[in-house]
Amino acid sequence: MTMPDALDLARLLGHLDVRVALHPKYADWRNLRGMARAYAGKESEARIDFEAALELNPQYEAARANLAWLDACNGIEPRGLDTLAPAWQTHLRFMADLPGTQSPAVTSSNPSKLELLDGLLHAIVVEDWIAAEAARGRIAAQAPRLDALMHRIGLGPRADRAPLLEWRAVYRGNPQAMSLCQAAAEIARAAEDFDRSADLLAWGAVVSLDLCAYGMAMAVHWDAAGRESEALAMLEEAVHADPERPSALAALAHRHAVNGRHDAAIAAMESAAALAPRFADVRYELGLMYRDAERYSDAERELRAALTAQPGYVLAQLALGTLLHEQGRDAEALPLLQRVRSAGLRSTDVELRLASAHARLGHVNHARRAAARARAAARTTTAATSDQRTKSR
Repeated sequence: MTMPDALDLARLLGHLDVRVALHPKYADWRNLRGMARAYAGKESEARIDFEAALELNPQYEAARANLAWLDACNGIEPRGLDTLAPAWQTHLRFMADLPGTQSPAVTSSNPSKLELLDGLLHAIVVEDWIAAEAARGRIAAQAPRLDALMHRIGLGPRADRAPLLEWRAVYRGNPQAMSLCQAAAEIARAAEDFDRSADLLAWGAVVSLDLCAYGMAMAVHWDAAGRESEALAMLEEAVHADPERPSALAALAHRHAVNGRHDAAIAAMESAAALAPRFADVRYELGLMYRDAERYSDAERELRAALTAQPGYVLAQLALGTLLHEQGRDAEALPLLQRVRSAGLRSTDVELRLASAHARLGHVNHARRAAARARAAARTTTAATSDQRTKSR
């Protein structure tokens, strides 16, 4: 199945139109829809989306990179190349010069996957099929994981010209293409079309060369299919592909935790936190893992770090407030729990902790009011549960 067929661009664009309408201030959806429009040949509309994403967030490097990519695809000197890694800067300049440029010389004994694919691309563009076969053979010999993915999408070592030309039509070397394929794969999995989901993710990997993102995406795929061991293997492969990507380490940590391997989970999350010390989600998750391991001082340190990185992080406020309350440190816990309630999280549990903290601090009237709110919240929850059960009969 070709990438455009697998993407089902009309359906994907409809899905993204809804997301943009629901979240008009969310730059990520604008950027993703821009990519889908570009692959659908709607490049002027794609450019509008990328520019809109930058208006929403002037620091959004992904949208800036996509504008440079769109320029390169149209033979224009790409703008904003300084936002990209050096290898991608070289690649986009090469793309902008096709077909006039010379084929990139692969002289290294360990060439990058980008160099290997650019060599194949040039051979196809100038219709040198002998060179194309040689370039495809180099990929098979020097990049076995990439080779396996190319097999998956019908590009074996001696692929016919038709699939090579299909690949050339979509291969624009965009490192964000995996995000687009992931969005389409999610739609496929919702319809329980797991083969199409896997095809899409293989295409995403071959077009973006982001094998780490591919591993994480395939872990989600195998989870949805109920195959947990394969999900774990793909997360391990993702970390192997990029040992310094915090999101991959965090995903692996979660998988270890689910499987009861708590020491391994903490070790992976600690590595993620070391790489991204100001990533609030990672510090928060590590704090919860320390708490569950009864390493309370470590848990407090991480939860405070999460709040330093993101002061309004309600779940971190709740976790830290709860931890301090359980240690009898009610004067410190109370402001955190009050902020949680002010943010709109008014569950029975929160109200009970507030009532307890107030009572232990001698705030009798505040404790009574919080206890009354807890009873009311419990009644509301019970009524909602009963109503849901009635509807499900």
